[in-house]
Order: sequence, then C-alpha cells, then structure tokens
Amino acid sequence: MTLAAKQVTEALAARLAPMVATGGRVFESRTVRLTDADLPCWRVVAAGESAEPLSFSGANRHTLDVLAGAYARDTADLEDVLSALLATGQPLLFADPLPYGLQLVAIDRDVVTFGEASVGVYTLTLRATYVVDPRQPETMLSA
Repeated sequence: MTLAAKQVTEALAARLAPMVATGGRVFESRTVRLTDADLPCWRVVAAGESAEPLSFSGANRHTLDVLAGAYARDTADLEDVLSALLATGQPLLFADPLPYGLQLVAIDRDVVTFGEASVGVYTLTLRATYVVDPRQPETMLSA
C-alpha cells in the first residue's frame, strides 16, 4: 500500500494516461528529468497537504493540493499546444464519478528550461479531499 496522498496522485495520473496527444506519457515524480522524447506530457505530483480533526475515531479530513502540469516544447504554436492539452485533460480529470471532491484552484502558465531546451508548462492546481485515520495512513475512510 501507499500513503493516501500518493493514491490520489496515481488515480489522477491514470485519468490522463488515455490522452492521445501525449501518447500516454504521465509522470508521477518531480525528479524525472524530462527529455525531448517525453514531450508533450503530463506530470502529476502532490503539493501541500493539510489535515483537520473530525469528531469521530480520531480520523482527519485531509485537503491535498495536486499539481498537474502539461508540458510541451517551446515552439511558435506553444500556447495552442498547451491550451489543447488542458482542453483535453480537464474533462478527463473531472469526469464522473468525480474523484475526491476534486476542485480546480488555479492555472499557472510558464516557460521553463530543462538543460538547453525551453519547455512550456501549464500547471493546474487541483484540490482533493479525503478522510484518513492517522493510525492507518494508507487507508482512506472516504474519498
């Protein structure tokens, strides 16, 4: 088993895997160095997580921010490519049944450098909510 937060990112990454435009390339690690051959792709990672106590059995309601970044080569049509990735990816992420009460919190746009290559990235900040007993951090009591 894995921690609940990892289960959330795995489930969200799995929703993006069928995307034809990325050839199913979805990375779940921030340490993977993207190469030209990896682009376009998605990267889905956990960000901040908060927990608040609930009134029963010591369980906590967790709120997890997840960063889902769409990456593409910096070309003349970069904005169009990234917009198309988001236009295709968002419906996959938010398809019924909606997982973990998923909410879209923000969209950030940037151009970053990997080695000598410029790469565009549109990052969705998503918020997921679930309940976990801290004595069993790998078991969600509700999603």
